Amino acid sequence: MYGTNKINLSGFYPDSLKIIKVSNEEDKIIIEMKSQKHRHSCRKCETEMTKYHATYPRTVQDLPILGKEVILKIQSYNYYCDNPECDVKTFAEDYESFIGKSKRMTNRCEELVKTLALETSCEGASAICKMMGIKVSGDTIINMLKKESDRKSAFYKVNPQITSLGIDDFAYKKGQTYCTIICEEEKTHRPIEVLDGRDGKTLKEWLTENKALRTS
Repeated sequence: MYGTNKINLSGFYPDSLKIIKVSNEEDKIIIEMKSQKHRHSCRKCETEMTKYHATYPRTVQDLPILGKEVILKIQSYNYYCDNPECDVKTFAEDYESFIGKSKRMTNRCEELVKTLALETSCEGASAICKMMGIKVSGDTIINMLKKESDRKSAFYKVNPQITSLGIDDFAYKKGQTYCTIICEEEKTHRPIEVLDGRDGKTLKEWLTENKALRTS
C-alpha cells in the first residue's frame, strides 16, 4: 500500500500568517488564515504601534493549485495610532511584500497576470487566467498595468537613470483597442508608462514631456 504525501502549505506563506483551515471544494481551494502580527508601523508617521482597534476580514486571490482557484480569507487587525502628532486615528495592517495595500490578489499572482498580458493581450491574459484558475477581467488587468506605469513613471521622474527604452503596442481588446507601452529595457524590463492608442503623436508628446530621462 502506498503512503500519502501531504504538502505543508504553510511553507508557501509568510510567517506572519497562520493557516487555520483549508477547504478543498470542487472548483476552488479556500485557505483561512489569521494574522500573527503583534505590531505594525503607522503608514504616515511610521511610529510602531501594538494596540489593536478591531479585526477585519480580507479576501484575496493567490496562485492556483492544480487548476483550482485559490482564495485566501485573512483575519487581519486594525491598529490605533496613539502618536498625538499624527492625524491618523486607526489604520489597517498590510503585508506589502506579499499583498499590497488594498489589493485583491497576492503580489506573485498579480505579477503572473501582468506578464501574461504583456506577452499576449489583456483580454487574452484574462482568458488564459480563467483556464488556470485565476478570475480577473481584461479591464482589471489594464488597470494593473496603468497603476504600475504610474508608479514607475513617478519614480523615474525623480530618479531618471534610464539608459534605454523599449516601446511596443499591445491589444487591450484583440483587433480593436490598442495601447502603447514604454518599458525600461536594460535592467528591470518593467513598464514605466502605458499610453492610450498606438499612433506616433501620443508617443512623441510623451517623449517631449519626459526629456529629463537620460536615454541613449
